[in-house]
Amino acid sequence: MIKYIYLDLETTVNGGPDGDSPEAHWFDNEVLLSGHVCDASPNVITKRNIGALIYTIASSIDSGNQIVLVAHNAKFDIKYLMRTAPTIPWQEVSVWDTMTWEYINSGFVDKYKSLEDTAKAHGITFKKSLDLDDLLKRGIKMEDIDEDELTEYLKGDVEVLREVHKKQLAIATYWMDYTLPLAEMELNGLPIDKKALENNQRYADSIMDGLFNKMCSYIKSNYEWQDGSEIKDEDFIKDLGTKVKTIKPFANRTISTILFGDPVPLRVGGKWELVTKTNQPWVPYPDPSVEPTHLGYPVDEKVLEQINHKVATWALEYRHWAKLNGTYYTPFLSKLNSNTTGSVHPKLNTTATGTGRLSSSDPNGQNMPQEARELVQAQEWYKIEELDFSQLEMVGAAALSGCTKLQDDIRNGLDIHQQTAAAVFGEDKAEEM
Repeated sequence: MIKYIYLDLETTVNGGPDGDSPEAHWFDNEVLLSGHVCDASPNVITKRNIGALIYTIASSIDSGNQIVLVAHNAKFDIKYLMRTAPTIPWQEVSVWDTMTWEYINSGFVDKYKSLEDTAKAHGITFKKSLDLDDLLKRGIKMEDIDEDELTEYLKGDVEVLREVHKKQLAIATYWMDYTLPLAEMELNGLPIDKKALENNQRYADSIMDGLFNKMCSYIKSNYEWQDGSEIKDEDFIKDLGTKVKTIKPFANRTISTILFGDPVPLRVGGKWELVTKTNQPWVPYPDPSVEPTHLGYPVDEKVLEQINHKVATWALEYRHWAKLNGTYYTPFLSKLNSNTTGSVHPKLNTTATGTGRLSSSDPNGQNMPQEARELVQAQEWYKIEELDFSQLEMVGAAALSGCTKLQDDIRNGLDIHQQTAAAVFGEDKAEEM
């Protein structure tokens, strides 16, 4: 028998580096109020702790029911449930996330749709009794809100959640049980070798400092201000600043000017202009069909890799280390310095992309480069296995369709994407593409 449990939790918002995160992996946070209602039960049950909800779930499983937890942004609530009751057989529980339902049903257009907007989309009149976002912005803590007011707010959410679910259920059913393993992954996080991380960050900083100094020396040797005055050390900055006369050595426009000439003057602060003083030879832009804009030529990684010039080499290396530092090392260290678990807890977003795929943020824990992956360490008595399912979707298509030609091509190591492109564009051989 399927048993729907509609639930919502109100928690403190005291976690993270800035003390403004409500996530369950920050143990400074706790559940203030728990609200739930089962199927056609008339009244929402609200409690100061999560125990009654946990008991309802556990006893329903023991009775042989198929439990479906219904919540809006269900992963948030499930993490608190898992933290409180890790021994419940969560693999036996199903999930209906009303926010994810809207995302899937809209063709991945409605991202992070609020409960109010979801209710409105289904013709349900609903307005929250409190504006929690406004209260938090004004510095009011969740635990300081009047309990009766918070209880009324919680009951309203759970009641409308049940109405929304009935509307969604009448339209379509989607599989959303991947919410459970994602919640567990977020809660457990990635154990990081902090000492190795600090060493890596220091190394990245030293490499970037060296490259920055090389670029500054190169620019000083080959350029001057339009009034003939020399460029000084204080004229360079690593980050955006408020100075009028400042040069960003690794900005795209600076690199474009140095490598490909100056189709438009390289102005700094809207007034000061850099001019060359050595007549150094410029290199041709790899794609002659590309026209420069007021910012010069596009200078992405693919362009720089085609240029035989030391500035291109420096720029590629600087960007590599800047990405490692900015995307992984610094955010990882910030999160590690904010808790005692020795782990970082990247968010795994289920409603963020326009394609339906997952994404990761705060910090990014997805598609990590080798330098970042090496920092993840197995906890005691465990080991880490790294698997790469090459062409997984294609293998699945071959298995399910029974297409022997596709199966043979995969066994023979052919590039199916290249083969398809050759057929579509009328090339005789894939290698001609």
